[in-house]
Amino acid sequence: MIKLLNSISSLPECDANERLTVTATRRVLRLLGRVYFFLLHAYLNIDLSLDSQLTYLAAAAHLILALYHTNKGDFIPVQLYFDVMSMIKNVYFCVAKTQIDNPTAQFWIILLGTDGLEKVFGKVRTMVGGDTNADQLQLANRIDGAVQCINILEEHPEWGAGSRRLTLKPLSEDPDSVTSEHDHINPRSWKGDVNVSRVVLESCWKEGRRKAVEVLESAGLTAPFDKMDEAGGFDILCPFGGGKVVLVNGKIDAAERDQTNEEADTSDDTPDDVGPPAANVPLDALDIEPDLDDIAGYASRDFEIRTMD
Repeated sequence: MIKLLNSISSLPECDANERLTVTATRRVLRLLGRVYFFLLHAYLNIDLSLDSQLTYLAAAAHLILALYHTNKGDFIPVQLYFDVMSMIKNVYFCVAKTQIDNPTAQFWIILLGTDGLEKVFGKVRTMVGGDTNADQLQLANRIDGAVQCINILEEHPEWGAGSRRLTLKPLSEDPDSVTSEHDHINPRSWKGDVNVSRVVLESCWKEGRRKAVEVLESAGLTAPFDKMDEAGGFDILCPFGGGKVVLVNGKIDAAERDQTNEEADTSDDTPDDVGPPAANVPLDALDIEPDLDDIAGYASRDFEIRTMD
């Protein structure tokens, strides 16, 4: 799939003597290919700096916003639109928080997501030999050991045989340059400068918008961003203005074929039978059992405290 997207992102222009239908189809595919280009390179081009990664993500966000604003569900399903925009928003928010908490830190956007939880799950499944399955109690106990193993291997990568030996090359226009190794990119294999102190988020966002405008104009489309600014209430999660967030405020357009009324959150009121918890309810009567993320977080925190001591 990644090879296919990379191939579309590098489609050349048509020859001048091609038929009009072929030229029009190629123009649309090249426009879609630029969306793929910005997203793929932001995560797979190991030579990019954090500044360039954020610029590419901003360009992808503006392109998707413009296309979805015009074509709605004829472009992509509303669920996919919300997921992609939430992903890009989360990257910017995490970088901003890192700049406040640790201004000289390094930040790898490839670490965002569920990879950390997948590592824990992989260790849980393999650390007890043939007994790969576990009930709830066994899982809680094994997660503690799995988190400790992962933390130890992070400090001593030479002790474990993993993806640290990757010899990745920069992502190119050749679809064959995408290999299975790109699924295991880690901070050790990333060559670009990812120091947050060299990033200005507003500049990255504006440069991404400029790139998106260039792509839209080259495809014969008019960028809607200036009109959105004048009208107000538009952002990447509110493509139709009015401050209405897709999939949250319940607005379903006719062209959004892949969304049903059941999938939209249309309720703004709290149910009548829900009220504040009673003050005299004993703690053991409340459902306060931590989930797996909490257990893994507690184990990781305890390990770090013991290491510092």
